[in-house]
Amino acid sequence: MRALQYLLIGCFIWLVSCKEISIPQPNPTSTQSNNNNTNSNTNPNPTNTSTSWALTTAQGKEAYDEFVKLVFKDSGGRDKNVAKWTDAKPQILVFLDGSKDPNITKALEGIFVELKAINKVNAFSFTSKAADASIIINRATFEEHNAKYTSAKSPSSGLAGFTTYTYNSMSGITNATIWLNISLAANNAQYILRHEFSHALGLSHTSNTNSIMFATANIYYKTASYSALDSKIIEILSDKRIRQGMTLKDADPIIKEYLK
Repeated sequence: MRALQYLLIGCFIWLVSCKEISIPQPNPTSTQSNNNNTNSNTNPNPTNTSTSWALTTAQGKEAYDEFVKLVFKDSGGRDKNVAKWTDAKPQILVFLDGSKDPNITKALEGIFVELKAINKVNAFSFTSKAADASIIINRATFEEHNAKYTSAKSPSSGLAGFTTYTYNSMSGITNATIWLNISLAANNAQYILRHEFSHALGLSHTSNTNSIMFATANIYYKTASYSALDSKIIEILSDKRIRQGMTLKDADPIIKEYLK
């Protein structure tokens, strides 16, 4: 079967969003790619220590609905199967390219720490060699990024971030490239980074403002950590029983084990 590369284009400027469109393109390789872009990653509720995840509660129903939306729908709303990093990749190396900023490095270190607490399968750490990296984050101008990363070009200079990940025939993610627009102030770039890095885990977009994967900047834009909702979703996704390529029908009983 010929693989397709799905390009999800979100054309928006600061605090203003435009409708996403999808453009399927032939991919001559044996892999597949899923591209996501945004200029926001909001999360108004980073902590909630009293959350009950039972499906009979509002939080539990929200978690189930959002898991389905973020994992089993692409950013254009079309059905898809699970795409995630494999168990065979317990250590995922990340290379930070482009303009260096200690605030960005610190923000990324914070993301690694948070993921370590909720993802018991894959660990993330820095590498100083791009050739060794499975995830590359490039903070650069639109022109610089597209000239250097020709297989992971951003479709618009007006975007604040753009993520491309490539996965194999079994929907196992093999690598990802994240572009951060250098025109962003460093503090805003940190929040964009969290959103885009979450795309690289296999998550799509949502219209739910309780999630880091909400795609449009708004007054809740100053997110410092994953919300309880996002943490639960990533925790479920990282379960070894949630396999690459799995359908919602097959994954449903496992998802519901977390929502009791």
